[in-house]
Amino acid sequence: MSSSFYFNFIYFFLYFGCASSVFGQFLGSPQDVKAEIEFENIHIQKWNETQQTSTFIIWVKNEVKPHFHEMHTEHVLVLEGEGIMLLGDSLIQIKKEMLLVIPPKTIHAVHTTSNVPLKVVSIQSPQFDGSDRVWSKSKHWPPSQQRFEHKSSKSPSGY
Repeated sequence: MSSSFYFNFIYFFLYFGCASSVFGQFLGSPQDVKAEIEFENIHIQKWNETQQTSTFIIWVKNEVKPHFHEMHTEHVLVLEGEGIMLLGDSLIQIKKEMLLVIPPKTIHAVHTTSNVPLKVVSIQSPQFDGSDRVWSKSKHWPPSQQRFEHKSSKSPSGY
């Protein structure tokens, strides 16, 4: 699918799912958002928040360790970079324009494999305050280059 499909999906989701008023809100392009500070591994920048959702732009230079969320669903749209992502028991090669849906209680992690940091839009519902994040272990993590599956981005879910 074209990149315009994914960006239109995110804009639609933000406009109707994250609107802070009955008129909605246009946030601009996530591609234009730059990290506010220098960072060593992970930088999280809140982009929008309502009672129903939290939207972040996240940069990952190296890795996010395995964890899950007790009650949150997370949608992740990859804007830049490449990596290997753990989703449940699967290791998936991720790259620009892939959209991933992570249901509650699904262990996930990511390791950046590109020379540039991963940059993603993360939309979490309900509103995310970090209290339901549970750090965990997985027999599938850390990944080795021989163990990951390549999944195409033909479906909107990315897998």
